[in-house]
Amino acid sequence: MFGNSNRRLTLFLLLISSLFSVQLYTQFSTLEPLPGNGTIWGHSSVILNDTIYVSGGSSDGSPSCYFAKYSINGGVWQFSMSLPLPRSGGDMAVCRDRIYYIGGGSKSIDAAEKEVFVYDPETGEWKYETDIPMPVSGNSAECLNDSLIYSFYGGWNTYESIIQVYNINSRTWFHANPIPETPGRRSFACGMEGNTIYICGGYSGGFRNDFWTGVVDINNPGKIAWSRRLPLAVNTSRPGGTAINGKFYVLPGELPGAVVNDSVAVWSAENDQWIYIDGKPDATSNLNNCVIGRKIRSNNSASIQLWFPGGSFRGKITRPLESLIINSSLEDQKVVKNTNTLLPSRFELYQNYPNPFNPVTIIKFEVPIDSYIRLNIYDITGKLLTELASGFYISGTYELKFDAVNLSSGIFFCKFSGKNYEKTSKMMLIK
Repeated sequence: MFGNSNRRLTLFLLLISSLFSVQLYTQFSTLEPLPGNGTIWGHSSVILNDTIYVSGGSSDGSPSCYFAKYSINGGVWQFSMSLPLPRSGGDMAVCRDRIYYIGGGSKSIDAAEKEVFVYDPETGEWKYETDIPMPVSGNSAECLNDSLIYSFYGGWNTYESIIQVYNINSRTWFHANPIPETPGRRSFACGMEGNTIYICGGYSGGFRNDFWTGVVDINNPGKIAWSRRLPLAVNTSRPGGTAINGKFYVLPGELPGAVVNDSVAVWSAENDQWIYIDGKPDATSNLNNCVIGRKIRSNNSASIQLWFPGGSFRGKITRPLESLIINSSLEDQKVVKNTNTLLPSRFELYQNYPNPFNPVTIIKFEVPIDSYIRLNIYDITGKLLTELASGFYISGTYELKFDAVNLSSGIFFCKFSGKNYEKTSKMMLIK
């Protein structure tokens, strides 16, 4: 854990190993390396449907127009249309089945540029979208509710404590309130699931290990309620992270003493604890904005799969693509155990039960193919009350609980969206 073949902090690692139990039923694998020569860092990656996209960066972190995509099912890389301008240090975010590139520099990683670009997988083309009000590099970008893109921090050589939010509907920007203290300004691990943000580690005058979660007010998306959480066991710069199913997965980067990491840290919202999984084939750093994942079905069970494209450590390590599968019951999703082996044949939203209800009701829906879905609750005026589900769901039948204990009697609407499918049902709360 947390070391390489050249140097290991043995006593420290034994102590950490004694404090944390390693999650079982995990499997690392090495896949087809990224196309190109040399190492790569300063890049960014996202996953959309069956494809992993990697953009920007280079062997020395300087900006490039690099843009490649990997078919998860086919196991093959290919180059796609290059970025319109060289970039390094920015991040990509998926919103409405398109990919937005925000932040980073064109001349060098520390000289941020203002242009934001958007890529449409249907046409295979990049286009200019807008300018970010304050150019940043070393930032991270995440999408909320398929309409808002949050750009967190940035400032390669200066401290920029700023969260800039882009509304893709109105094509306007606004600010959200930052973490109340001083987190790592650049190259930190970041993830977002639903309206919960996760930020950990990074660099600000030194390596960091602080960990924060923030909950966005759906009705006032510039307002974020931040909470300090249990820190990582080690300080780290240039880690990568992603949030799935109530857990935050972090691949720590470089550690103090010029040590490189070979472990994945997993934080659970259920118990506010970290566990550590050893054994990543290539110990790497420089994977900020480059840890991605989704729910999958593996050996007839629900699992999480993570991918780690690229990364390097002091000019070493050449363009790996590695994967980690973590078997899990995914109980938080409340998967319904079907009495037969047939998967659903179509998307479907069922009427909630009981209905009328007080104050708890169950909402059942079906997902025929692995897909991004969304399940939102609105009041009678159309005001969004809560986002019950948002993210990549494997095929299956699901039940989610909606608790209206803090709401008054009235009519509410449940809207379910899947691939080329949308349905709304009416619910009645009687107290």
